[in-house]
Amino acid sequence: TIGLTGGMAPVPALIGPDARIGLAASRHGDEIVLSRLRVAGKDVQLSASGALAGGKIDAAADITVADLRAVEPTLQGNAHLHGHLTGATDDLAVQSELDGDIGAAGVPKGKLTAKLEARGLPKTPSGRLEASGRVDGAPLELAVDVTRAANGETRMTIDHANWKSAHAEGALAVAGQATLPTGHLALRMTRLE
Repeated sequence: TIGLTGGMAPVPALIGPDARIGLAASRHGDEIVLSRLRVAGKDVQLSASGALAGGKIDAAADITVADLRAVEPTLQGNAHLHGHLTGATDDLAVQSELDGDIGAAGVPKGKLTAKLEARGLPKTPSGRLEASGRVDGAPLELAVDVTRAANGETRMTIDHANWKSAHAEGALAVAGQATLPTGHLALRMTRLE
């Protein structure tokens, strides 16, 4: 049992004064195994397991935040995040999924899901973000691909981004040392709301 009543936000609000922590881990040579990590706090539940051996990682974690106001006072609702990290330490892949009932001050809660798949981390990452749900009472659909080449160029392709009457799609690129992107981006909004 651990109590956290002070420190860097939002940790004390999430952990609270009466959290429970469980840990089982071992090390044998260059192999590190996290058999189990569990944290049961005031507004957070965390579980994780994984291993690092021969320069390769295989780890998974689940985090549930029961009250998002503990993270940011202007938010409301709850969220669950699942993540899985695999691969060589210089060529990692991550898969994560977020779902929740999320709102903010003046914005009603709505069901929101998001999925991120990335690979090539940390040197030449590429990935895809997809999100869907309801934001401010209106449907949201988003699909974006991002890649960064070894020469530092970053490319982003917006397959679609739709919310209320707004729609965006296009492709942009930023060269290694450039400050402005090149490419095309189509934006459309039929009603101002």
